[in-house]
Amino acid sequence: MTVSAGGYVRSVAHELGSVLGCGAHLASLRRVAAGPFLIENAVPLADMEKLTCDDLQAGMPHPRALLPELPAVTADVFSAGRLRNGAAVNLPEFGSAPMVKIFEGQRNLIAIGRRLAGTLFQPMVVLG
Repeated sequence: MTVSAGGYVRSVAHELGSVLGCGAHLASLRRVAAGPFLIENAVPLADMEKLTCDDLQAGMPHPRALLPELPAVTADVFSAGRLRNGAAVNLPEFGSAPMVKIFEGQRNLIAIGRRLAGTLFQPMVVLG
């Protein structure tokens, strides 16, 4: 079954059982994809435990590839500090996206921000 975010597979099974008059539930449920991430590309936990930190980092997707629906913007050091403390800042982003992922440098995802007005963004989730 392919469902969008917020889809309730267990509820579908319950409803099917009700319609058929016999009841129904799921014996198991396995997610095989989440957006661009596929189970074929997953690394088993037992294998991950054997990897070094450098190996783990090399195998991870680039942070800017995460949340592809959000545009990325880079904050300067001063703005990054303010964002970490929950303050709204002006960012060099001129699109109209209501939400952005905010980086300090190329790899350090520090926050997800919501546009308040123009280039003024309020951090909604602060990561680091």
